[in-house]
Amino acid sequence: MPVQIIETQSQTKKKRILHFQGGWFQDFPWLHYSDRVAGVLCFHCAKAKLLKLTELSKNAEEAFCSTGYTNWKKAIERFKKHQSSYAHSYAHSYALSQLAHYRGCQPINQQFSQHIQQQQNEAWLCLNKIIHTIAFLAKQGLALRGHDDSNGNFRQFLCARAEDVPSLKQWITANRAEYISPDIQNEVLQLLSHAVLHQICKNIGDNPYAVIVDGTQDISGQQQESFCIRYTDQDLYPHEHFIGLYQADNTTGTAIATIVKDVLCRHGLSLSKLRAQTYDGAANMAGKYLGAQALIRQEQPLALYVHCGAHCTNLVMQAAAHKCSIMEDALLYVQELGNMFGQSLTCRTIFSDLIQHSIEGPTNVLKIKPLCPTRWTIRVKAVQKVMDNYEPILETLEQLSTSKSSGDVSARARGLLAHFQRGTVLGLQIALQILQLLECLNIAMQGRQKTISGLLAAVNVAKSAILKLRNDESFNSLIHSTNHMTSKYHLNAIEVPRLRRIPKRIDDGAAESFHPATVGDYYRPQYFELLDTVSVHVTQRFDQEGIQRYEKLEQVLLTGSGMDSIAQYKEIDPLLLKALLTILSSMFKYSSVPELADIL
Repeated sequence: MPVQIIETQSQTKKKRILHFQGGWFQDFPWLHYSDRVAGVLCFHCAKAKLLKLTELSKNAEEAFCSTGYTNWKKAIERFKKHQSSYAHSYAHSYALSQLAHYRGCQPINQQFSQHIQQQQNEAWLCLNKIIHTIAFLAKQGLALRGHDDSNGNFRQFLCARAEDVPSLKQWITANRAEYISPDIQNEVLQLLSHAVLHQICKNIGDNPYAVIVDGTQDISGQQQESFCIRYTDQDLYPHEHFIGLYQADNTTGTAIATIVKDVLCRHGLSLSKLRAQTYDGAANMAGKYLGAQALIRQEQPLALYVHCGAHCTNLVMQAAAHKCSIMEDALLYVQELGNMFGQSLTCRTIFSDLIQHSIEGPTNVLKIKPLCPTRWTIRVKAVQKVMDNYEPILETLEQLSTSKSSGDVSARARGLLAHFQRGTVLGLQIALQILQLLECLNIAMQGRQKTISGLLAAVNVAKSAILKLRNDESFNSLIHSTNHMTSKYHLNAIEVPRLRRIPKRIDDGAAESFHPATVGDYYRPQYFELLDTVSVHVTQRFDQEGIQRYEKLEQVLLTGSGMDSIAQYKEIDPLLLKALLTILSSMFKYSSVPELADIL
């Protein structure tokens, strides 16, 4: 223990007498008086000097280690400086560790290590909870932050988890706010996305794969290309994964092909394993010479291009609608009706009341929705709802047209009422017939287990159904159904447009052109032309080189014929494949690729 009893000593400095103050022992308990040096020493540093520990420290002061300190004028300043020095801290830590060892306690350095380890464990636990919370919200598709960050899903979820993890409460306070800041959240999301992409590419490995690319503009007007990959695993089960959105500086075929190759290179996917590519039918995508598919096939001829079947069907319906004016006008009126129902609460209220009074008992009130602006084949439900609720719609429009509602609702209702009371019924009947047929074709092409042969079979069935409609009996049935609805709902009869006579001043006396006398004679040619348009476009859209090549490859697996079509695939041995197919056909019976995949 340090000796802290000192005889009164005085120093004379320029007519001033200085004395050692006894209170310094309380402020600096490490002070030790030594008669040998007639001054004070640092008890810990002097002991370290005797044990030769000062050699391990830095900047040891001899005045406090051996020679003694006696300058009382600057005593407090020097005492504080020595107390904050590294040499004193080192000697003091050693003294405490020796005292702890003497008392049977852990050394101070070990206590520090355990405390640091405990802090690290708590930090790891809290960081783990934060990462799992972000991953959970991302997996569920929930936003992490709202208008107010403190009330967002992420903060509230962490607060709920903190009830079970007390140490987590410290990490959601202001002192640890940086660990749950938006920057950290975005960084964790980026790391999670990289991990998911890495696992997807690892699963693909050396298996053949296909790319699916489509473009659209985001809210800022920037062109974004969506990138998906489709592949089959070792069990021949197909997988489709979204890889990401990539900004394009322009939409030329060269730019899109560059993006495709760059994405594949970044994810470590070899272009030599690319076996298919699917885009829309735009020239920059499907162009024969400068389209993205053509440029990629220059480097990888086995990457066959196939235009999306659902998109082809959509384009067929779009072309058909523009060909038949009465059907196009009817669909436009349905679109305007859906917009008015969505914008006017009064319109929806009147329609709901009419539906509830017309049906006894509880019922789900139908909603008239606008048509989808891009996908034509899913408009069947919207058109069917209008046909099934034609009378309530007419009554709703009639009440709105006579009401004094604000805005242009009354004017819009009067215009729609006039159109729905004449001609629109026939247009909706024709549209519903074509839409139902193409929607069935669209559904038949969708699904993971669909095959090329199944797609072509569905196309042939659709074409046969279209040809069966091209007769007078089918058209007369439409006219009869239209007349029935006209009389049932007291609509204006459909009339042939008025014949416009040629002014006498320009009449050259030639025979008058043919003018149909009946409604059937007027609309029958338009109906047949519509069916011809649908049939021609279905044939053209699905007559693709890629589809024909895949059909041949499919027949190789099913029948074993056409082995010359696989000559370009270096990874396939034709002789071995033929032998295996012979064995399979003798042991199992199958007629489609999905059945063969189930066997394998």
